[in-house]
Amino acid sequence: CDSAAAAMNSGLPPRMMSVPRPAMLVATVTAPRRPACATIAASRSSTTLQMTEHVRSRLARQISSANTSHAGYLPLIALSPVWEQAFAEALIGQGDEKQLALAPSKLQEFIQTVRARFDNAANEGELPVLLASPLARPYVRSIIERFRPQTFVMSQNEIHPSARLRTLGQI
Repeated sequence: CDSAAAAMNSGLPPRMMSVPRPAMLVATVTAPRRPACATIAASRSSTTLQMTEHVRSRLARQISSANTSHAGYLPLIALSPVWEQAFAEALIGQGDEKQLALAPSKLQEFIQTVRARFDNAANEGELPVLLASPLARPYVRSIIERFRPQTFVMSQNEIHPSARLRTLGQI
């Protein structure tokens, strides 16, 4: 960390610094005012999922814009508190070792509900995103991508403040 700080204060161009470029990119994306060495040290203690969710939240404008309808609003179907709780309770393990252990009957119920709700939305001419909490989003996405790969799953952190929302329902 000391050598990185010395290189940053040396006045050398970035390509001459002792901090590798990927580390500098991580520092720029995750914490623009922190030195790369501090970001690298922090990233060792955080999980890959946490880092992914952080970067996705920083890309909220692009994610919201990419999923905005032609009418200028972001159509969404929200994951209900009941399903949020079911996913939260079904997580086992710690950190990067977390896994979803949802009962097969519950999983089938979830899949059928998602299919029905998104088919209804498609019949109405809408292509909504599924909105979930940041904790549940990666696990919900891993299920959804197996039977509806075209459905985008996003968390509340990924909605840009200027996005116009239209809630089409709840699962």
